[in-house]
Amino acid sequence: MTPLPIRWLRCAAVLAAGLVAPAAAQGPPTGIAFERSAAGRTFVTADGRALYWSRDELAAQAITCIEECLLQRSPLAAPADASPPPGWSTVVRPDGSRQWAKDGKPLYIFAGDTYPGARLGAGGAWVLSFETADLPAGFSVQSNLLGRVLADHKGRTIYTRSAAAPAAPDTDWQPLVAPWLAAAEGEWSTAPLPDGTRQWLYKGQPLARYARDRDPQDVRGHGLDGGAWTAVILEPPPGLPAWMSVQRVDLGWVFADGDGMTLYAPANAERIKTAQTCTQACMEQYWRPVL
Repeated sequence: MTPLPIRWLRCAAVLAAGLVAPAAAQGPPTGIAFERSAAGRTFVTADGRALYWSRDELAAQAITCIEECLLQRSPLAAPADASPPPGWSTVVRPDGSRQWAKDGKPLYIFAGDTYPGARLGAGGAWVLSFETADLPAGFSVQSNLLGRVLADHKGRTIYTRSAAAPAAPDTDWQPLVAPWLAAAEGEWSTAPLPDGTRQWLYKGQPLARYARDRDPQDVRGHGLDGGAWTAVILEPPPGLPAWMSVQRVDLGWVFADGDGMTLYAPANAERIKTAQTCTQACMEQYWRPVL
């Protein structure tokens, strides 16, 4: 039996149900653009400002970013006579103005994004407006310190090796086995393994998991074996201020200043103050604020 292309594997269940593939998606409304990468596309304003949506508003199905929230979040204004393309809509805010929404999620601009490429508004209830690229079944996109990386269905980072993968990888490295029906399509392909199974390849490079990665944020395998193993980075991290850098230390990958000195932040500043675990004298002796 001839292997089916990867795309056909993804679509087989839909086509078997007698559904017709949708027409090509239209672009976003006027004044909204997107930045495309191998990971997917990020929606931005025409001048490149990132857009965000709120989990709280999605859960409430109502506008909750009002009053003080508006000091940090600006609603993405929509004209009163807007004709939204598929996937887009407008919502009416409490003051009667209209706001653009993507897939039912009202969009906002974050005041703290003050330099080109800044993506500082995500966190807590706030999510960057992003659509994941179409990937073969079993793959996902995970955001971590390295940017957006290729991951498995559990969000664990996937790696590739700069040289040919070992014929018999040690127990820390697990080849990513492809379904037997999978065949080459685009940047995806497979290669035989000694046991008769086939290993996924992306851009011709064999893919593997690192057994010591326990959490979706882990990238413990990145840079190992003299830099031979690297995470499959689909999109580099958002732009950092010029005074920041990223360094590898015993704990893993951390943010640092321009001189490579590790940066820290209190896990709970109020608890430190209440417990007085580090008095003002302690702070002055051991910690230096980043000015």
